[in-house]
Order: sequence, then structure tokens, then C-alpha cells
Amino acid sequence: MSGTQGTGEKWATGQTKKEKRNKPKLTTPKSEIQIAAWNVRTAHNVGQKEIIAKELLNHKISIAALSELRLTGSGTTTVEPPITDEKMTLFYSGGEKREAGVGFMVDKRAASSIVAFQPISDRLAILPVAGTIKTHVISVYAPTETSQDQAKDDFYDHLQHALDLIPRIEVIMLAGNFNAHIGTARIGWEGTMGKFGHGEINDNGLRLLSFAAANDLIFGNSWFQHSTKQPYQIACAIDSQ
Repeated sequence: MSGTQGTGEKWATGQTKKEKRNKPKLTTPKSEIQIAAWNVRTAHNVGQKEIIAKELLNHKISIAALSELRLTGSGTTTVEPPITDEKMTLFYSGGEKREAGVGFMVDKRAASSIVAFQPISDRLAILPVAGTIKTHVISVYAPTETSQDQAKDDFYDHLQHALDLIPRIEVIMLAGNFNAHIGTARIGWEGTMGKFGHGEINDNGLRLLSFAAANDLIFGNSWFQHSTKQPYQIACAIDSQ
């Protein structure tokens, strides 16, 4: 979202430019935070948000990019899981129907460093985080492999437009469900993917690889071996180089 010019003018979040500049810096060279991506399948059912929050708190996740929330509209809400005094903040971006849906759940520490939540669609949302260098975490939920080509083209067009609006000196992290397999063959993609790709490459995987290469992005979770037992990944799908 673009802000208005002039000191003291309010942005879409109701904060002034000065208030945005004075946010505590969460991402610094000395800070350690856990950022996760989790396809939750739904957060619509009674108690589901609290279950998600409890799981994230148990594993000390500061920021989780969530997909398939299946919540309508967009907004922010406080989530209070049972048997704890801790709270989390849910930022969500959905459509008119309870389909798809993306967003973020953040802990108290991270919430104080959020610059301005930017809901784009039921497949894309951006969470700018204050730091030594501002970090933009983008929650994504891509069309499935069997979706029409036009739906896939539209998704990547919108994602490209979102990236084009972010200054290249700032950090970009894409996290969520790309519904893609990038395979394990690195030939031609050495600067984009590491040695720990997954599955057999499919059409969505080729689209994702091409998009990453064109934007100087790397697959962060392909550079190390990680557990497949946990429901989320403690790594963003794509990080900027």
C-alpha cells in the first residue's frame, strides 16, 4: 500500500510515517527469530486459530506465513490460545468465499515490529518487518498443478507486481504453499537451488524455478536437509540473494 506524502500523514494502517520509522527492529545481524511456513488447511472452524497459535508458541515461532486459512475478507485479530498467558496476532487476507486465503500469525515481539500489513488477495499478502534492513515476508498460496494455465499466469503476474514495488535493497522472503515440486536436478539452476530439492519437477515447479531465477531469488530450504515430520517448514520457501 502506498503512503501519502508529508510528515504526520496517516497511512492505511492508521500510523504516521514517523511511527513506522520508530518501530523496534526485529531483523538485525544479532537477532535470532524463527520464521515458518504452514499450510493449515483451515482456520475457520471454532478453536482452530487457537490450536495454530499454541503450536507456534510451543515451537517458538515468531512469524508464520499461513496458507489455506479459508477466512473471508481481510483484517487483524488477536488470538489467545488456552493454558497460556501469551497471545498472538493473526493477519489474514481472503476473498468473498471460504477458499484459499493467506496470512500471518506473529508473536508479541514480532507484532511490535510490523510496519504495515498489506493484504493483496486470497493468494498473496505482504508483512513488512522493521529491521536493520526492512524485511518483506510474502505469504503465498499458488494455484494447484491441475489449475488452468491462465490462473497460474495471473498468480505469477500479481506476485511479480508485488516484488516490483519493493526496493531491491530490502530483503524479500516468500513463504507458503507454491503447490510445486522443483525436483533435485540443479543443472542450469545452481544459483537458485541447493542440493536438497524435492520430488520430480512438475509444471508448477518449472514456473517457480524460472520466476526465482528471473528475480535473483534462492530456495532457502533447498540448501540444508530438514525434517519432514513437522507440519510447517522452519525456512522461507524463497529468500532474496
